[in-house]
Amino acid sequence: MTRLLLILSLAALACGQIAPISTLATVENIPPSATESVSKPIPAPEMAKTVYPTYAFVVAETLNLRSGPGTSYPVTFVLMHGSRPRVTGPAELGDSDECDSWLPVSWFGKTGYVCARWLQLE
Repeated sequence: MTRLLLILSLAALACGQIAPISTLATVENIPPSATESVSKPIPAPEMAKTVYPTYAFVVAETLNLRSGPGTSYPVTFVLMHGSRPRVTGPAELGDSDECDSWLPVSWFGKTGYVCARWLQLE
């Protein structure tokens, strides 16, 4: 297959259907008018100032995954000891004295918040 493509490419080059490499445009020989309509590049977004751990380790026997950052939010799933949910953002303050910091996590397609006290960050 590779030989066939090479033969076809050489035949097209010989017939003048493909420009030889020496005649291709380079940065030096492109006229300024050709680049005037090119828009300016979009600047890359600033890097996040905080880098979140990719995963955390559940140190409690069971850990409630809640729909929001606090005990007033319903439990949507229960993580078991040893589970490794992915941390997806910064910690948030909760709505109770039982846990002062909640982390957003995902676990096999389920997303929610867990009390940070019961996680060991990796």
